[in-house]
This record gives sequence, structure tokens and C-alpha cells, in this order.
Amino acid sequence: MRASTAATSTKLQPPRVVFKNITKNFRSKNGDIYTALGGVDLEVPAGKFVAIVGPSGCGKSTLLRILSGLDRPSSGEVMINDQRVAGVMPQIVGFLQQQDTLLPWKTVFENVALGLRFRKFPAEEIKSRVEDWLRKVNLYRFRNHYPAQLSGGMRRRVAIAQTLILDPPLLLMDEPFSSLDAQTRYMMEMDLLSLAGSGERTIIFVTHDLEEAASMADTVVVLAAGPHSRVKAIVDVDIERPRDLLAIRSDPRFGQITRFLWDQLYEEVNKSYGK
Repeated sequence: MRASTAATSTKLQPPRVVFKNITKNFRSKNGDIYTALGGVDLEVPAGKFVAIVGPSGCGKSTLLRILSGLDRPSSGEVMINDQRVAGVMPQIVGFLQQQDTLLPWKTVFENVALGLRFRKFPAEEIKSRVEDWLRKVNLYRFRNHYPAQLSGGMRRRVAIAQTLILDPPLLLMDEPFSSLDAQTRYMMEMDLLSLAGSGERTIIFVTHDLEEAASMADTVVVLAAGPHSRVKAIVDVDIERPRDLLAIRSDPRFGQITRFLWDQLYEEVNKSYGK
């Protein structure tokens, strides 16, 4: 990455992530305690793509927020390269949340450029990189529009560009493509597959789509239903890279993996509905 002397000139290596006995309690208005996470232990090797699936409300998004430093566990700790997470680390962690955080008074171009400006990249490089990403997400002609003038899917694409343009060594994604149309979703998934295949970043990806998880990840983690959610299963996706999102669905191994994932998840979904 080329940058000014004020910006970082050394590309950071993808980190190893370790969750150690993570619990998370939430207190209701009447004082009741709900334990969403009941002791999660998980290791994510450096440079790997891990997808997390589980029933609604099992704590998938909470895990990402704790790892990002935006939230704290009730007990346990998260380590990034043997360093305890005690707050946000914008130089290391990129977090694409379910709800975008676009600034309504800034244009699409200005929103995507925010991180680069904060890191004091040269103006010419900012312009080049922002325009490149806006073309990737098919929003270049909307570069001077404001968020209120965009559809929900278009706002999502702005948020994707805003996060990926910073090239973070640890990328957290919380259902990033769920609101996109099929064509744009396919293009974004292919771009992410390219990033994942390089091994230059660690990616943790939350999704409800088992086929999306199995087609993209190196490993899929299944969380049990809450309360007291824990890791139920860790499934390695032994399908070589590079991968083609269309071709992989005809691979017998893909069918076996998605069926196994569904078998693991089905019991937890029933539990979450009290069955």
C-alpha cells in the first residue's frame, strides 16, 4: 500500500484471534439477567476465513462486537495476536455492522474516503482508491449523492466500500450482503473470495445463509441456541481455493457440508423455538 509519510507504510500481517471462555449477560428493565453467551471458546488462525452461523438471538453479532472492542464480555477475554482486546483498534480491525454508520451530511464519495483522510493518505491516492471502490460496488455515478438519497441496498454497498477500502488485516462482517440484490451480492461475494484466498487477512463472517458460509469460508462455526450459547460444532470446508461460487454448488463435498451444517443447526433452531 502506498501512503504518505503520515500514513502507515508497513502492511500489517493477518492476526490470530482467540476467544477464551466468553460470557455476556444482559439486564432487562425489571432486573432479570439473560446470559446470551455462556462460555465461548474459539481460535481463529491467522489468515483464515471463518463463518459463524446459529439461530437468531444466539449471540453471533455480540461476539463480533466484543472482538471489535465496541462491547465488553461479562467474563473471559479476547486476544488478537496475544494482545487482550480492551477497546477499538481501527488500524487492525475493520467492522462492517448490520446497520451502516454513514454520515448523513457527507456524500457517498466523502463517506468512503473518511478512513483514508483520517489516516492522512495523499489526496490523489484517496481519489483514485475511492473511485475504484465505487466502481466495484457500482455506485460511481452516485458519488455526489447523500445517504438519504440512496436505497437501503445502495447504502449497504457504500458501507462495504467504506470498510474494505482500508484493507484491514482483521475483517469482521455481520451479514454484509443480506440486503443486496442477487447480482450485486454475487459480485461482492466474489470480491470477498478473492480477498480471502490471498491469506493476507483474517476474516470472521456472520451469516444466516448456510450455503454462503460453506461456499466462502475455510471453517464454519455453529453456535448453539441461547441462553448460555456456546460453540456446538466446528466444520472445516475442505474445498480448495480459488473457488467459483457457481461451480462449487455442484461439488458433492459442498452438498455434504451444507447438509451436515443444517443437521447441526436444525436441533438448535428447534430449541430456540421451544420445541
